[in-house]
Amino acid sequence: MRHRSGFGRTHLPCPCQAREQNCFSEFADSPGRGYCNACSKVVGPTRCNHAPYAPLRLAPLPPQRFVDADEVIDSCSRLIHAIAEYKSHDGYNIVRSLYNTLTAMGFNHHDAFLQSGHYHYAVRHVPALCEQLRRISSFAAEFAQLTLMPEVLSWLLVGTRNISEICYWVGGTDGLYRNAHIIDYDGLCRRKERHARFLYRSNQGYLTDQFFGAEQLRASWHTCTGQDFARDARIILVESPKSVLLGAAMEPHIIWLASMGTSGVTVRRAKTLRGRDVTILFDNDEAGREGAKKALLVLLREGVHARIGDPTKVFNGPQPDGWDVGDEAINFFRECYGF
Repeated sequence: MRHRSGFGRTHLPCPCQAREQNCFSEFADSPGRGYCNACSKVVGPTRCNHAPYAPLRLAPLPPQRFVDADEVIDSCSRLIHAIAEYKSHDGYNIVRSLYNTLTAMGFNHHDAFLQSGHYHYAVRHVPALCEQLRRISSFAAEFAQLTLMPEVLSWLLVGTRNISEICYWVGGTDGLYRNAHIIDYDGLCRRKERHARFLYRSNQGYLTDQFFGAEQLRASWHTCTGQDFARDARIILVESPKSVLLGAAMEPHIIWLASMGTSGVTVRRAKTLRGRDVTILFDNDEAGREGAKKALLVLLREGVHARIGDPTKVFNGPQPDGWDVGDEAINFFRECYGF
């Protein structure tokens, strides 16, 4: 007999290993479909009314393929070149070194940014950079102008296809890239009439089995400010790659990862976070809240020390439906710099 328990799901005998009790977690919005904790699979109903729970049978995927490195470089090179030119002016290394010293002394990002002189350096040189970025991407130009931290754009592999399309290259701790998430923007605002999409299809063998930003989990990876991540660096999991970039500009010493959707936390992805402390901070809407609960189940099952962040506390009070880390960061920079 079913009984309700936890996150609005019913716990049933495992469909794959019926001898183990209470190891099937049913999704609240999909009766008869859920997560099998015994075999780490999503299972669902068959067409037979007498056998409502059975493993889903999926068509085998072709051998996994990886994106050619030249394609990644071509999409990112103009943006990386523009940021490198911005950093080549006299004084950049001095203000960056002083910034790192202040943060090591315990200053938060904003205070160190102001007192190190990096703010004044950015105010002088970002306008010229934006003139270049506007010919490449309106998103990149708006990002640099708002945050005064254009370094973030060349820190993770962010490429461009045209003036409005951004390629978020999805890689892993092995240094290989699986795919690209394509999103259309008008400035920093996503064009809702154009759906986000992957550059390559899964039936071609191109998988998206990593979080966006997973490169940061490599031992040799450092923050966008040039410092090494702390061994116990806090990890925050959000929905969109845009939130990763804006979050990194606002709090660069946190490892920001994106699931690229409310259902993006898979078993394969969760394994990369085993043993780490992770806070799930999805969008402040019904889909985000339900997705966070599903993500929590998968992460806990794979040995991740996960919890769901309370948006009302993180975002300093109730916010409109759909409010996310990106919206919070935009407000933060507007208040700090008066934009």
